[in-house]
Amino acid sequence: MGSLLSVNDVMTCSEILSKTNVDTIWIPETWGMENFSMLSAISSKTSTQKIGSSIINIYSRSPST
Repeated sequence: MGSLLSVNDVMTCSEILSKTNVDTIWIPETWGMENFSMLSAISSKTSTQKIGSSIINIYSRSPST
C-alpha cells in the first residue's frame, strides 16, 4: 500500500485483506502518513496477517524517538 492511498483507504484495504490469505501487509512511511501510527491502526483491523514497515525515514526523528 503506497502513498497514493489516503489513511481511510489504507484502513479499508487492510480490513479487506484481513479476510484473504494474504500473508503480510507492508506499509511505507510517506508524506502525511507516519509509519508507526499506521502500523498500529492496521494491527487493529487484521487478525492473522503479519504487518511490516517497508521504509522508515530516520532523518525526520530525534535520536530519542
